[in-house]
Amino acid sequence: MVDPTDQRGPLPGDLGEVPTVFACFLCYGALFFDRLAPLYLIAFVTDDLPVREGGDGILALSIGVGWAASMALAHWSSGRWSNRQRVLVATAGAATFGLASLFAPAWTAFCALRGLGGLFAGTAAPPITALTFAASPSRRRGLDLGIVQASTRMFGSLAAPVVVTTVAVWQGWTAALATSTAFVALGAVVLATLVPTRPRPARPAAARDGALTYRPAGRRNVALCAVVSAALVAWLITTSQSAVPLVEQWLGVGPSAAGRVVGWFGVGAAGAALIVPIASDWVGRHQSLSVATLVGAAGGLTMVYAAANGMWASGAVASVLMAVAGVAMGGLPLVISIIPAEAVATGEVGRALVLPIVAAELVGGAAVPALAAAAVPAVGLPVAVGGTALGLVLAAVLGMAMTTAGEGVAAA
Repeated sequence: MVDPTDQRGPLPGDLGEVPTVFACFLCYGALFFDRLAPLYLIAFVTDDLPVREGGDGILALSIGVGWAASMALAHWSSGRWSNRQRVLVATAGAATFGLASLFAPAWTAFCALRGLGGLFAGTAAPPITALTFAASPSRRRGLDLGIVQASTRMFGSLAAPVVVTTVAVWQGWTAALATSTAFVALGAVVLATLVPTRPRPARPAAARDGALTYRPAGRRNVALCAVVSAALVAWLITTSQSAVPLVEQWLGVGPSAAGRVVGWFGVGAAGAALIVPIASDWVGRHQSLSVATLVGAAGGLTMVYAAANGMWASGAVASVLMAVAGVAMGGLPLVISIIPAEAVATGEVGRALVLPIVAAELVGGAAVPALAAAAVPAVGLPVAVGGTALGLVLAAVLGMAMTTAGEGVAAA
């Protein structure tokens, strides 16, 4: 999600493409698995760590603030450590605070520890992207980055709800989160093994701090990307924290079965995260973004309407609607990476990505899910979730307002 030229790391050709992309895919996916796992387990955790009604939204708020603040830490570490070192520090910090959260004496302490884990985990995004770019031939950089980005949905939205709810039912939530932490450790070991250590010197300060200029309409595109990224991440996090109890109420099933249904959100999200960026090279960035978000909005709104009215109470129907709702996530790589990068004329591309990422984390990952959780006692789960689905409609409209070339070479 950043320009690789502003990071210490291997030069193109220093890394094996396949092992590096695989290592980044696994490591980034593990971090998102760990990020979303506690949200799927809120009902289990609050059985042991009581929380006042509506207070469960503090968890998403803490994690979102941690990931947003991680951008400052990532900026500080850029140029001081190699990309490989930065990823390993990120995973070590996330795993350490993840383990500590298993022994939290109260809900607020649990949320604080998960937030501190997010402060470290979020710093992995820039160096993982830089490693992927450095290892990839230019003709396959879009594909390789799409594969790595898809891991966040494949592991975070597809595998995590199924795995952690199943483990929690049988062994408890601490075992489920320990499994999540072990996955992060595995990702770190694979990356440390497959990615060699050959740092290049940090760029001179003058090169890192040069003036940033935008293409025509580029600044507007970045601002629109910030709003759209907030809407998309709000949908992702609110669904992650609320979909399991929503499906339980709708279908009358237990948490393990509900987790398997919610996993289909990850099927749609993972597929779209890979397909939509590739399609945008052919049909245009904003067209692809708007179509994906509208499809996701249609699936999400249909799902919450059916749940609110007790309609189509079938696991098959719920799974299909979850998958369609996940398609909206295909637009996320566009608004937090590709479109902002193409908006830059001169200067560090990474600086153009700060606003969309911070908006995504602070507003979409923290504030909106917390408000949605607080609203549940008053309006009910379907309405709280449906409100964030309406945000996808706004995202589609704003997507069409962007001016992009769509060939991956410029943003007008």
